[in-house]
Amino acid sequence: MSLLFPGAGLPRQGLRDYKDKVNLVFKDFPLEFHKDAKGAHNAALCAQDQGKFWEFHDVVFKNQQKIGAEDLKKYATDLSLDMAKFNACVETKAHEKTILANAQEGQMLASPAPPVSSSTAGPSRAPSLMSSSRP
Repeated sequence: MSLLFPGAGLPRQGLRDYKDKVNLVFKDFPLEFHKDAKGAHNAALCAQDQGKFWEFHDVVFKNQQKIGAEDLKKYATDLSLDMAKFNACVETKAHEKTILANAQEGQMLASPAPPVSSSTAGPSRAPSLMSSSRP
């Protein structure tokens, strides 16, 4: 899903309410028209490498108009990330292949927007990049 998609925070409420019954899978779906989207997604995955994906996600989501390279570095610093590792990850676009694969998966499913699906009874029949069902 796009880090900037208005529904990006909704599935996490379901996780809090049903933590033993659902599983959330986050797939990147950067919006093509947003010039900083891929960089923000890469930076979020770089933060994930240091165990702070959701914290980084939340800061980006709250500051959607400020996600340029310098903004993302500031957020990483504020979250006490190891900046040498973060900067190296961001500068080499370490997660670009994953982001592109996730976006291609979404396009293949012909999704017009970042898909969100939630189910405790099994997978949704709708195209979904986000699954919350556990076996």
